[in-house]
Order: sequence, then structure tokens, then C-alpha cells
Amino acid sequence: MWGEHKRVRVRLGWYDEDNHWAKHPEVLRWRQRQKYNKNPRKYIGAAQRYNKDNLEYKREYGRQHYRKNPEIYAERARARKKRVSTLNGDLTLRERRLIREIYRLRNILNRQNPARPFEVDHVIPLAAGGEHEPNNLSIATKGYNSWKRDNIIQCPSDYFTPGGRK
Repeated sequence: MWGEHKRVRVRLGWYDEDNHWAKHPEVLRWRQRQKYNKNPRKYIGAAQRYNKDNLEYKREYGRQHYRKNPEIYAERARARKKRVSTLNGDLTLRERRLIREIYRLRNILNRQNPARPFEVDHVIPLAAGGEHEPNNLSIATKGYNSWKRDNIIQCPSDYFTPGGRK
């Protein structure tokens, strides 16, 4: 039994005569985690460089994934719409009209300038406990809203400074 186990490990390249655990996948993963924990900036920088160098490939991969799995994205959209609609429960008629007006203004801006799309942004994101109410909504460019994601930005001008974008 042990001999067969050893032969399999040698064939897979996991076996080292001096330390038979040295090349085990779990040990290798653990060592890689230890290296990352010692210097995470090195690995994050490498990942950022890879993403920057392969941006078009990653975009095309995302487009293909979207085309192949429309049901996943449709379900996400339904779930978000449901979340937002439940947040609208205690809004007054005036607040609902203001929200509609914000979305209408966004649509006007998008028609006037299709090259630079705008989105309605939650200043305090829903994921961070923000409300879907007029005083928490703003119109932002798609680039800014994508950069911001689910963060709370204290100073929006950070987006426009060279060190601000991550």
C-alpha cells in the first residue's frame, strides 16, 4: 500500500526523498500564503500590473461570460431591483417623485452625451447601510461610480488626483 502511494507521489512530482511533504499541494499553498502575508504589496502590485497589461483580454472574457450566462446577470438585476424596492417602502410621495426626477435627469444627460455615460450613485452605498432616498442619491459618471464601488468616499476629488485611483 505504502509503496503504491509513494509511486503515485513520485509520478505526480510531490515526493522528495529528504522531505516527502515538501512538494505536497497543501504545503505549497501554505508556503505561498506565508510569502504573501510577509509582503502583500508585492503580490498586489503584480496582480495590478497583470490586470493593467491584460485589460482588453479581461474585458473580452467578461463580455463572453455575460453572453454565455445571461441568467446569472438577470438574476442579479432582479435581486437588486427587489432590494431597492423594499427600501422604498416608507418613502413619501414627494421623495418618490424626487427619485424619479434624479433618474430622469440621468437619462437626459445620457442622451445628450452618449460617449460619457452617467449613473445614479448612492453616496452611502446600499451595501454599507445607505438608504435609497433622494438625499443619498447623486449622478456620477460610470467611471467614477465603478471606481467608487461600495466604498464611502469622503472627498470625491480623490478620483481626479493621480494617486486617488486604485
